[in-house]
Amino acid sequence: MRSLRGIPRRLLHMMLVCMLAVPMMAVSPAVADDKSFTGGPIPDDTPAYLPNDHTPQAIRFSAEGLEPDTEYEVKVRLSPEPEPASHLNRGFTWNPDSEEWVPNRGPAWGVGNYPTEETDGDGEINRSDWIFFKFANHNDSGTYYIIVTLNAAGPGGAQNCSDPIEVTVLDMETEGTHIHPGNHDATDPRLSSDGTGRRVAAVPEGADDSRDRIKSLTLCEPNFVDSDSDGVVDNEDYGWPEEEALGAYRLAVPATATVDVYVGRDKKVHGHELTAPDEDIALGADDTTAPTPPTELDAVSDVTGVSLEWETATDENGVDHYRVYRWFEVDAVEWTAPWMLVGETEDTSFEDTTAEPGTEYHYHVRAVDEASNVSARSNVVSGMFVEPPTITVRLHDRTRFSTAVAIAEEGFPGWEGVTDVVIASGDDRAAADPL
Repeated sequence: MRSLRGIPRRLLHMMLVCMLAVPMMAVSPAVADDKSFTGGPIPDDTPAYLPNDHTPQAIRFSAEGLEPDTEYEVKVRLSPEPEPASHLNRGFTWNPDSEEWVPNRGPAWGVGNYPTEETDGDGEINRSDWIFFKFANHNDSGTYYIIVTLNAAGPGGAQNCSDPIEVTVLDMETEGTHIHPGNHDATDPRLSSDGTGRRVAAVPEGADDSRDRIKSLTLCEPNFVDSDSDGVVDNEDYGWPEEEALGAYRLAVPATATVDVYVGRDKKVHGHELTAPDEDIALGADDTTAPTPPTELDAVSDVTGVSLEWETATDENGVDHYRVYRWFEVDAVEWTAPWMLVGETEDTSFEDTTAEPGTEYHYHVRAVDEASNVSARSNVVSGMFVEPPTITVRLHDRTRFSTAVAIAEEGFPGWEGVTDVVIASGDDRAAADPL
């Protein structure tokens, strides 16, 4: 019999092969599995909230199913989806070797751009070193996923974790606030075995321990990280003299949270209630109320810089000084420029003479009291350092006239080639002649 219900056997055989191929094609996610590893951020070493203002956070991760005894580069991605989302990713990862913040997109694998972790003989990383990262876009907030990506093979060899963790990114202007220690009782100057500051975590009031429902997580100073993004490691201003900053930290938490703060396994702050967004509160200080924000900030641009003036902030114990921040627009979708502290003053005015000529900057000002509580931001203004014109003066004979023609040619391109020009001035009138 050469057919089955009219279907030739050869055609039937081809159909059977195709039918078997269909489930094989449906297994295509297995290809994706080749680009992933088992593991991800460790829950009790991962914060539940991230600030959107470039403030660093720290995590540790685990991994298995990797090549044994192999060095892997590490990238922390922050994606609105459980998998990387290309231009929607918002993370930066700290590279302690180059001492640089590395964006999610752009830098190549395999050439030292990222921090590294090494697997053991079983191809596992049980608990990684601390990896610092930050959300780097002031305009975005909401639900994101922390995704750890590893790569030991260079381009095309990236593997994403199988277990990303969902977090809430806080809009720090309206939803979050910062906290820092207001006295030494809220710190612990002891160092970890690697010479860094100890683990510090903000948790809900009454949590069982420092690993229970973590709101914010970092390391005390020194953490060997450029936490304020000014290009210098461990020079951050916590409101104390630099030589006393050992054990200091800055965390970002929901604006209306009540938190305990642990340094290591020791509870240093008990049930501090926060009530307002966009401030930086000195935990443990006698005064934990921030000043009111400065108002009516105004900017005037000229050839000497950008001059700023504002109305006085108020504080029940008096304003100690003001901090002036600036930033600029960047040609990028994924990130915004961090706010840079450009100066401090006790006055209600400030002149920024360090701006790059021709670049438009944005500014806001914050008030600081004697206890180091920091107010919410003022209104935002913009200004540009106007570059003064270059004027060349020649006093002798035809050189002066040639310079005038050159300036004219530069300012009016249509003048090129015009040489029959007479320029005369003052006593030189008689000596003037066509050039």
